[in-house]
Amino acid sequence: MPPFVRPIAALPLALFASAATAGPPVQSNLQAVALLKAARTEASAKAAVKSVTEACRGKLRHSLRDHPPLLSSAQTMAQAEDAGVRRAALDLDRCFTPAKFVTVVAPRLADPEPQVVAYAAEVAARLADPVVVAPLLEALGKRKAACLAPGLEKPEVEVCVWLTYAPGAALETADAATRAAAADAAVAMFAAPYAKVREVAVETVASARLARHGAAVEALIAKEKAKGFPEANDPALLERFSARRKALARGE
Repeated sequence: MPPFVRPIAALPLALFASAATAGPPVQSNLQAVALLKAARTEASAKAAVKSVTEACRGKLRHSLRDHPPLLSSAQTMAQAEDAGVRRAALDLDRCFTPAKFVTVVAPRLADPEPQVVAYAAEVAARLADPVVVAPLLEALGKRKAACLAPGLEKPEVEVCVWLTYAPGAALETADAATRAAAADAAVAMFAAPYAKVREVAVETVASARLARHGAAVEALIAKEKAKGFPEANDPALLERFSARRKALARGE
């Protein structure tokens, strides 16, 4: 199967658009924890996260990996009042295994700020580990009615896109039950009025590799061709949908 398709090149999140400037080089675990604890604004949080992430790639990568006080500080940052600080905490994934970092990501899937929710789902996709599937599906389930209704504002549509897309990015090593749950949730999104949501739903279904969903993809293609949606996917995408359906039929 072709590589999983990223749904959008980059989220245009104006709220988080400023570039981070790294703080002082981190020389110890204690300093890394202190930097995160001291972050109170979006700018300071970005700088702290950049410095700590560089340390997690460098000579402290073994000692900082899943370091409990660092994880605790990341969890606290992710609950900050400032949305920019909460979002910055999600970029600490380099420092943790997915099983630990899901404790930072999962609560943000219910964040009051849609841009934070969308970014949390993007980070979950980046983790590409089955451990993120359950919280993603829970979040998508809670937003299912909204995602299937017309009239959503763009930030909310992006939330639906990322919550539909991200489970598929984590299915490569998932068990059959997890793949089935992700595919079923994605098939439900075939009824969404938003073309991008349906596009990434097909990708998630394809990544689940369950032949029984081929008929649903075929029905979606027919409805797309019949102009059955307010926003249609273009013919090139429908060809890709058809390729995914054929791959499902082959068990790929």
